[in-house]
Amino acid sequence: MILNYDCLRDTLLKLEEILLITDDLAFSPVNLDALCGELPLYEKEDVFYCIFLLNNARYIQADITYLANGGVRTLAIKTLTWEGHEFLETIRPDSTWQKIKEYLAAVGGKSIHAIKFIGVKLLEAKINTIF
Repeated sequence: MILNYDCLRDTLLKLEEILLITDDLAFSPVNLDALCGELPLYEKEDVFYCIFLLNNARYIQADITYLANGGVRTLAIKTLTWEGHEFLETIRPDSTWQKIKEYLAAVGGKSIHAIKFIGVKLLEAKINTIF
């Protein structure tokens, strides 16, 4: 399966927006169907794959249970992690995201590590113009 990096970014942005903490200070999980309803530009399979990888990378906390045949029984996304917030901040601005995609095209490869590296460098460059 091919990872759709625009879907990955949009998934993180949407999760940050819709994930809540209840009055009892509990995380209010979001399921896959609800998230897909918020991301109509992407196929359910693409959104699930992003959730699966973001969870494995520990950028989000999600509980996923599987059926005996390997299908998903339940999926509940609880929260973004510290790492997830850090990663999102390096790719948040649209202008930064477009530059990241340009650099990735120039080097001919894509990886989460490369995206984060370029995002951090662009953020550092912006900070250096202030000081």
